[in-house]
Amino acid sequence: MADVTVAFIHPTDGRIITVSLDSTITGQEAINELLANHFLDPHADGYELVIRGTSEIIRSSQSFAEAGVRDGDKIRIVPVTFGGGKVSDSKGLRDKPNGSAVRDRGIGIPGLDKRTVKDFSIEDIQNSPEALIMIVHLYDDLQLRHEKLSTELEKERFRSRDRFVAALLLLISQVVLSIGSNLLTANKVIAVPVLIAGGLQALLALYLTFRKPTI
Repeated sequence: MADVTVAFIHPTDGRIITVSLDSTITGQEAINELLANHFLDPHADGYELVIRGTSEIIRSSQSFAEAGVRDGDKIRIVPVTFGGGKVSDSKGLRDKPNGSAVRDRGIGIPGLDKRTVKDFSIEDIQNSPEALIMIVHLYDDLQLRHEKLSTELEKERFRSRDRFVAALLLLISQVVLSIGSNLLTANKVIAVPVLIAGGLQALLALYLTFRKPTI
């Protein structure tokens, strides 16, 4: 049993609580703990947990370890927005024979069907507090991904520069080593420093090729 430290993001006001949990705890057990400690208010249709930055849902019966939760992950708490076992198809939910409701794959924002996104109005968004919170969280996630991609792009730029310089150094080192080899028979005193210089250039080229950029 290993502990994992995660931060839960409140679904409406954005408050964050950081806790250490046993990685075998399930999604529903974590929600129950948040309710018991009054971080969450009871919600008629419950909540679901989403790993921020991945959109991976921690199912109610799934442990944090099974969901791939890692130390430092932030978990969004999203209210489930259906109830009574029935919501119209336009809201992305359907009936089940036993009267329970299930989330349709068409739902992208609580209470709004993403298949009709082109028909959304400002009023639709304003009338769904959960939607506003999700939009803020999605923007936050996009910003994090942008920063991550920008860092990777900058690293690749440094790698490309290093590879270009390394290729030039390697080419020059081959020329210098060739000159040094030819000088060995004529003048060893000059040939040895030339060979050393060529070897050092080759080593520097190898270093630039394989070093990891630090940003």
